[in-house]
Amino acid sequence: MHEAFAAAVAKAPTKIAVLFEGLEITYESLSVDVRRLSDVFQNKVRLPVGSRVGILLSNRPEYFVAVLAISHAGLVVVPVPTSVTMRELEYFVEDSAMSLLITEEAAIARLGDGAEKLVSGGLLVHGWEQGHGNRESVEELIKTGDSNTDSPIESDEVPFMFAYTSGTTGKPKAAVISQRARTTLALLHGQEYGCYTASDTTLVVTPMYHSAGMSRSLVPLITGGTVVIHRRFDAEQCVRALAEPRITGVFMVPTMFAAIFELGPTVTEQLRSRKFTILSNAAAMPHHLKRRILDAWPEVRLFEIYGSTEAGTATSLRPEDQLRKDRCVGPALGLTEIRLLDESGAVVNPGKVGEIAVRSPFAFSGYFGKPEATDSAFLDGFVLVGDLAWRDDEGYLYIIGRRSEVIITGGVNVYPREVEEVVAAHHAVREVAIVGVPDDYWGEKVHAVLVLKDGASLDLEELQSYCRDFLGAQKIPRSMEIRNSLPRTGTGKIAKHLLREGVTG
Repeated sequence: MHEAFAAAVAKAPTKIAVLFEGLEITYESLSVDVRRLSDVFQNKVRLPVGSRVGILLSNRPEYFVAVLAISHAGLVVVPVPTSVTMRELEYFVEDSAMSLLITEEAAIARLGDGAEKLVSGGLLVHGWEQGHGNRESVEELIKTGDSNTDSPIESDEVPFMFAYTSGTTGKPKAAVISQRARTTLALLHGQEYGCYTASDTTLVVTPMYHSAGMSRSLVPLITGGTVVIHRRFDAEQCVRALAEPRITGVFMVPTMFAAIFELGPTVTEQLRSRKFTILSNAAAMPHHLKRRILDAWPEVRLFEIYGSTEAGTATSLRPEDQLRKDRCVGPALGLTEIRLLDESGAVVNPGKVGEIAVRSPFAFSGYFGKPEATDSAFLDGFVLVGDLAWRDDEGYLYIIGRRSEVIITGGVNVYPREVEEVVAAHHAVREVAIVGVPDDYWGEKVHAVLVLKDGASLDLEELQSYCRDFLGAQKIPRSMEIRNSLPRTGTGKIAKHLLREGVTG
């Protein structure tokens, strides 16, 4: 990744690479800090090649410096969520055998005495602006570095990052992503989406610690574009930024679009005539939300993307197919082979549901320190994603849901996403999650967890009556509850295992 970035620097060193809260940073300026920090890692801190370095930073230009310097020094990036608890951080540190943590004042203050506990356990902790304990800040360390330092990496198969899975079942696992996997995927993204050229400007509003967020934030920096960083997602600020002609692309997750449309037509109308590219990923986009985007902003180019931490990007539904292919995530991405397998591992025919298996240069190398989990994640060189889908005669995929989330009620298989699509279209519903919960008679029953729109109301009888027009009897929710919000994983997916807890038959 650092070599791809260096190539962009060589082409246009004085060009603006990053814009952040009034700050303009050129490619050359960013590159100097990257190489100086790499020298610090190699020759001052003296971290051996392959050492793991955690990054606990909010969205800011320094995130790029840290990631690219770690890469240049032959070390491994371990992104840490900004909302991490002390217990979670201790797990990441121990599980990854982390040597050093780069963080910021706000995170150190929030962790309190816990940060000192990590230090006493042998972890090096450096705040970016301020030192921690008797250690210098990262800013001070960079000033001492040599900008002419070389990279010790000799193979593109070495790890670039440990991307921790969401941990919806058991503890999170560190998926090892190689330099080749991440660089190849970044370059293909540039080709696929058409919004990552040297003349493009990308808006970053998703957390950069997310695997997808980091990936799509870095792509512009290896293709010579410009990145505009927002410290956090704010719906109104996002719309104002997208209304500016310089923004040509943005990556967001479905909940962000929902938040924007809640602002009302006066706000969203600002983007009606704007031409830019939208990439949507991390969770399935409800069909009614997709139609709303395309109706409100007819000039946008919308891509819906499907993938996973382990498989990387697997499919891409392009703008020309958005209305032609209903509730679809597209065909396989370039250089990618997808199989749908039955329970015996045999490939199923078009129209039949099977588990997704992916083979591509973007796939992860395995789970760090977990050989058994790694073995179970692969079958004949294909990554078993754990999602179920069917394929049409043109090779386009339609996601049904997680294999682990299939509801078996009265002997009938119910796929939650089908029910969610129906319920989500109800005028009173803002968000919905469908889960299976224990039931004394049915074994499992279909349970709906809803977040309603402001001022709306809905009871079970009304919901069931609505669903009868679209779903078979076994698929209709037999119980429901209303919440103020739905729990989510670090990647923005609904944490359904939390919704099932405490619900009995």
